Amino acid sequence: EVAVAIFSPLLDVLAEIPDPRRAEGKLYQLPYVLLFAILAIVSGCNSYRGIITFIDVHRHRLNAIFALKWRRRCSTPDEAWSFAGSGFGGAAYENP
Repeated sequence: EVAVAIFSPLLDVLAEIPDPRRAEGKLYQLPYVLLFAILAIVSGCNSYRGIITFIDVHRHRLNAIFALKWRRRCSTPDEAWSFAGSGFGGAAYENP
């Protein structure tokens, strides 16, 4: 509850960011993906793989704290880009 209260204002701001992914790419809510990426970077991760590993290692704890039901990590590059919320290609994104 404390963590949710602390991060609530940041999640509200992150929720305002438009999500460019198609419906099938929205397995994970973008505000949480971005929050967890920020936490990973602040914790010392300096690469895309580091962010994915951080989220994978802490997934159960993050699920419990934020009342999420994330079940698995990304297994393919397209899923990974979708997971990371990146705007770089992949099947999960619409062409502008």
